[in-house]
Amino acid sequence: MSRRPWRSGIFLISWLGSLAALGTAALLAGLGLGEPPWLPWAAGAALAAAAALAAARLSALPLAAAARAARSLASGEAPGPLRAGRAGAELAAAFGEAAESFRRRLAEAGKAAAERAEALSGAMDELHARDETRAREGRMAAKMQRRIVPRPEELPERRESSFGAIYLPAENTGGDLYDAARAGKNGLALLAADVSGRGVTAALIAAMVKNAFRVRTGWDVDPAAVLGSVGAELLPILGETDHFVTAFYALLDLETGLLRYAAAGHPPALHFRRRLAKVEELDAAGPPLGLQAESPFAAAERRLEEGDRVLLYTDGLTGARNYRGEPFGRERLAEAFLRAAPRPASESAGLLSASLESFLIGAPRGDDVVALVCEFRSFARPEDAARRRLGEREDWHVLARRGAELAAKGKVEEAVGVYERILEIEPSDAASLNNLGTLYWRLGRREEAAARFEAAARIDPEDPRIKRNLILAESVFAARSAAAEAELAAGFAAASAVAADAAEADEAEPAEAAEPLAEEAEPPRAAAEPIEELVEEAEPVEEAEPVEEAEELVEEAEPVEEL
Repeated sequence: MSRRPWRSGIFLISWLGSLAALGTAALLAGLGLGEPPWLPWAAGAALAAAAALAAARLSALPLAAAARAARSLASGEAPGPLRAGRAGAELAAAFGEAAESFRRRLAEAGKAAAERAEALSGAMDELHARDETRAREGRMAAKMQRRIVPRPEELPERRESSFGAIYLPAENTGGDLYDAARAGKNGLALLAADVSGRGVTAALIAAMVKNAFRVRTGWDVDPAAVLGSVGAELLPILGETDHFVTAFYALLDLETGLLRYAAAGHPPALHFRRRLAKVEELDAAGPPLGLQAESPFAAAERRLEEGDRVLLYTDGLTGARNYRGEPFGRERLAEAFLRAAPRPASESAGLLSASLESFLIGAPRGDDVVALVCEFRSFARPEDAARRRLGEREDWHVLARRGAELAAKGKVEEAVGVYERILEIEPSDAASLNNLGTLYWRLGRREEAAARFEAAARIDPEDPRIKRNLILAESVFAARSAAAEAELAAGFAAASAVAADAAEADEAEPAEAAEPLAEEAEPPRAAAEPIEELVEEAEPVEEAEPVEEAEELVEEAEPVEEL
């Protein structure tokens, strides 16, 4: 399209030149000039033909009319003014037709350009809308990621320990995370994990990883067993993808300072020993999670002293490279960790971040950076011997599962003992109160069952299972009370009759005569039968189903402070 204006200019110049040549030839012929007399006409015709041919080639215009005009000028006898005028008119008509064709093509090209511009504008609007949607989803994923990774002030606060942490994502969302949670009354669970890849998918997997570790946290669980269990849970999800998870998981006993830990393809943690003023690695071998069905993990342990610190991190910290291509590395990390020792734990993680940025000198980070610092400040006072849970068998979640299993197998008395132990640990657990009431009911301990239902209803009055059990128990007790009143009335009536008959005798003893009658009196069958039917048909919990439902509540419940 850029050459058409130039061709149009050539076309106009050629047209005017042809007309001038023909007019000049006609003038010379009319004056009788030129020798021989046909020479001016021949010259004019040749010039006109040359101009028409050049214009047609340059402008892609129809040449049929121009060719006819040229042939008419070049054929026959010496042309006169009339023949020259007719040829000029034909040539002018041809040029007019060409100009009209050019204008039509130009209009069509302009229309096509407008349509293309409109289509391009629509595509740009759609692309902009998609970018805005993607950006909105990215902001939502980043917000979700912030909820997955707790802020430093959200970590457990205790007199015996303190925390510091940093989380620096390379993009809006990533798969690196840290976490710290209470493990029993005097225990802490520490976690650093890294999901391969980035983006929303990695963030979703990180949320699953955090939840998988949280539900398995207990006072005296085995870190290696926890890694194996989490890996088995993630395998069906990650087995079909290219993602995997590395993790370092540790349990710190604040009563003894014992740190037990295990790793799954994760960089070793660092242990700062204050008494020796040195940093040592806490390494444990194990494959990443989500790659194979059965993975061997081995737990190790280290005894911490007061003032010691532990650093959990991901490889984004040690693998960060400056513009020279040098990695930050474990040695620089250990030196920075040692230099930060005089500062509080809450500031030490920030000092590690400052050391990293100073090393990078503005070079972009290629991966997420996560660091969790835990300081063991002092020993916690041991729990009361009557309340302390000794080992995994006394863990709250494990007890709840065991109670449900025993109830489902019909071992009611054993299940009662388990739920009574749970309520010693957490007396305000409504689900366990309801389950214990159910088990009491099966054993015929109706009053104790009703007391447990009432206590559960005071804690959680909206739970439909608790409300149903309480209503059924109250209806049974109301029917039993009515039967007892009827029996008592019948006994009094019989005693009154006996007393009236004995009053006629001087030596009658009403009390002795009434007592056997009261013992012999039987309540009406019409009052007794509905009570038994109600008790048998309206068990508060049929078989073990409500116990299993209550178990779901236990699994969803957050551990209480005493845990």
